[in-house]
Amino acid sequence: MINKLAMALFFSGVAALMYQVLWVRMLGLVFGNTVYSISVVLGVFMGGLALGSYFIGRYIDKQDKPLKTLAIMEGSIGVYCALTPFLFSLLTRTYVMVGQIFDFSGYEVAFLRFVLSSAILLFPTFLMGGTLPVIIKAVKSYAFSRKISRAVGFFYGVNTLGAAMGAALTGFVFIRHIGVTGTLAVAVIINLFVSAFIYYLYSRQESCDNSNANNDVLPSSVKMGACDEKEESLPCDMPAPNTGYAILVLLAAGMSGFMSMVCEVIWTRTLALIIGMSVYSFATMLCSFLFGIAIGSFIFTKFFDKLPGISGKKGLFAVGIVFGLLGITILLTMPVFNYLPILFLTLFTALKDSFFGFVTMQILISFSIMLIPAVIFGFIFPFLTKIYFHNRGSDIKEKASGLLGGIYAFNTLGAIAGAVLSGFVFISLFGLEGTIRAAGFLSVAIAVSFVFFVMKEMKGPAWAVIGFLIFATVPYAMAVSSWDKKTMTSGVYQYAPEIIENARLQNISVSESFRQVMGDKDSLYYKDGVNFSVTVLRNKMDGVLSLAIDGKVDASNNYFTDMNTQILSGHLPLLFHKNPKKVLIIGLASGITLGAVARHPVEEIDCVEIEPAMIEAAGFFEQWNHSVLKDPRVKIIFNDARNYLLGTKKKYDVIISEPSN
Repeated sequence: MINKLAMALFFSGVAALMYQVLWVRMLGLVFGNTVYSISVVLGVFMGGLALGSYFIGRYIDKQDKPLKTLAIMEGSIGVYCALTPFLFSLLTRTYVMVGQIFDFSGYEVAFLRFVLSSAILLFPTFLMGGTLPVIIKAVKSYAFSRKISRAVGFFYGVNTLGAAMGAALTGFVFIRHIGVTGTLAVAVIINLFVSAFIYYLYSRQESCDNSNANNDVLPSSVKMGACDEKEESLPCDMPAPNTGYAILVLLAAGMSGFMSMVCEVIWTRTLALIIGMSVYSFATMLCSFLFGIAIGSFIFTKFFDKLPGISGKKGLFAVGIVFGLLGITILLTMPVFNYLPILFLTLFTALKDSFFGFVTMQILISFSIMLIPAVIFGFIFPFLTKIYFHNRGSDIKEKASGLLGGIYAFNTLGAIAGAVLSGFVFISLFGLEGTIRAAGFLSVAIAVSFVFFVMKEMKGPAWAVIGFLIFATVPYAMAVSSWDKKTMTSGVYQYAPEIIENARLQNISVSESFRQVMGDKDSLYYKDGVNFSVTVLRNKMDGVLSLAIDGKVDASNNYFTDMNTQILSGHLPLLFHKNPKKVLIIGLASGITLGAVARHPVEEIDCVEIEPAMIEAAGFFEQWNHSVLKDPRVKIIFNDARNYLLGTKKKYDVIISEPSN
């Protein structure tokens, strides 16, 4: 039974991540592809998981046919998700209509997105969130013994491994070959298959139970022989419930979810500076993180669940040690980033002629940052579950799935907070490097707090752990920066062929060529914006100013390259229009195109820009954009351009998409 349920849960995870990737992509066409929009959609997705795990976990404890319930849940997810294209079409019309009637902006738009996303996504994600508690209820031989944490680790790992597979298949295969609609159809078929398979297991179990009921004279071992594992009784030495310690473990689960999502968001943004941001690189990074979590869960199941139950202050001390190791590994990733551009160039030289090689290169670079911390994140959840259940003692006999749903809900609520705060607050306040540093220190602070809690009982070990944490983290507290910003924003994913060719022509190593190219530039401006990192560089040889987005130059004052496009993109459309009065420009960048438009006698000039940091960067090009941002006719609108045009009632005589490529 266990292996069969594991297979069903694996494919359930495959379908769940396929839906998540598809929903973010489909809703991006409605709400826009800003970090704010994506954070809202992911927040709703994970909110549904949290609610489902909590309420379905409490519900299923009172039921005696969990497999039947699970089959209905999986089938309902598949049927509902098959209708999502129609629902998204209805959502689009509603969003446009409401937005135009009330002319929403700012937080009003965010709230509208949240309400509409919830209306569509809450039902299927609610059911997805309840899958793990129902599985645990179904596996009776685990749910009524101290092996429950082993079951949680195993099934959590299997489900996460399925999620990684779903992300990989969606990003690398399905969307590319059969499109969004075809991919959605595959996910629906998988869900319906899982539902039918689980119902088959339920029917088989029912027939076995009926058979056993008609053979009461037989020994229990014979009666169970036609069915599955023999149910174990609850150990008689379980401790009395300790609710206070259990609450602390719940808070630790929430903080684990919080930091895992903060790290995933920040590492994905930062690795995009090295390997670029495409559907393939995003799928690679997502798979790397999920794969690490799955490995961590399996490591716990294989090696650590055999340890005796840990409760009380010893359990809190163990939580402190794990969070301390997590914080140190997060901090250790920071200096590694400086070496990734050289690693990229080295791998690119060897693997550049093969798509498989290119993907392999992205995987290796992603793993170099994400794997070890992700393994610890994957270890933490089942580890905390083991401690939590041991602190709840005899409560687990009747409330196993409900308690599991509770700790899973806390973990997911923490993940929601991490996703939303990363997009809305942390990047703007601390930047990418600062947020990673803050996450590492927060994990260490949690570790120290838990260790201090047991200081009286475990003086020697507690002081040893605190001393080690201080020794390991002081260098990061003292350092102003671990990153070389020019190195991080070098755009090697875009300019690797040029750097390698320069190395060949001068007969020098690739690393020497890279340092030579970087040495020819002065960094005038750097900011980790909400959506991407913006830099302004000056070439020491000719004084050319360049504006780069995530390392790729998108504007400059070079008259032999960018200036022709930037200037003519503004002048030509207006020269072809008989009487232009209202103009919309998509993309600010250096502001040179906007400045060209402003040279004409138009009445209104709106510019839609997705990244607020671009305003400061454009200030370095005032000589060439004619200080256009001071022009009273100019209005900057921070939004996704498609989303803005979808919702606005305003009409324009000329619309210019400045990013010509």
